[in-house]
Amino acid sequence: MPAGEITPPGTSASGLVWPEVFDPARTIVLATAGPKLVWSWTGARALPPGDLGDPVSGTTGYQLCFYDGAATLLMSADVAAGGQCGGSACWKALASGNVRYKDATGASGGIVGMTLMPSALRPGRIRVRGPAGSVGGAGGAC
Repeated sequence: MPAGEITPPGTSASGLVWPEVFDPARTIVLATAGPKLVWSWTGARALPPGDLGDPVSGTTGYQLCFYDGAATLLMSADVAAGGQCGGSACWKALASGNVRYKDATGASGGIVGMTLMPSALRPGRIRVRGPAGSVGGAGGAC
């Protein structure tokens, strides 16, 4: 699995095995209320920043994949590392240590926002947003 891929099972660049922190019954919220799709993930343990790669410098992209209970791919979206979105950098490192992706056009499979919230002391979190009607499709390479 490529470093930074969000879909389980797999191993991050630093050896973090996703099933250790990925518990779908406990950690995923997928909401399509109103005009937006919101996906949130909270790890079961600390998630050091290095385990999420570096999308700001252009070395780590992400792939978000949604499956049904029978492991059939329902939709997917790829969010590339680096790049320009509307004349500004798509990815920004924030003072809080979080990393934020923003693209109002949703050019990356309909994804308009992603926030990576690593922490060496508390469970890491990831949040992804997009318009519900235009996020991905089942044609991705998950």
